[in-house]
Amino acid sequence: VSAKLGTPRLHRIVVTGGPCAGKTTAMSKLSLRLQNMGFAVFVVPEIATLTITGGADPGRYTKQQHRDWEVAVLRLQLHLEDGFAEIAEKCALVEGKHAVL
Repeated sequence: VSAKLGTPRLHRIVVTGGPCAGKTTAMSKLSLRLQNMGFAVFVVPEIATLTITGGADPGRYTKQQHRDWEVAVLRLQLHLEDGFAEIAEKCALVEGKHAVL
């Protein structure tokens, strides 16, 4: 991989779609394919689902509560992605591997 892509770096892929659109299936297949190609792959959990399974109920929130929940989810998601990027940089790139987040 490094011969074609040059100096190891962090690549980012974002998968979006509605419920039952196949995001999880696509990520599993893409992750395996990239690992087989020699990439270090880091899959960042999706925070909205984590908050809902953890007790949040945005479907019953007022407009303001829903906005506040979305802002908090976005802040948490970005923070989590930054943490995963730091791990990828310190643990994969230093080994000479390209990493995918």
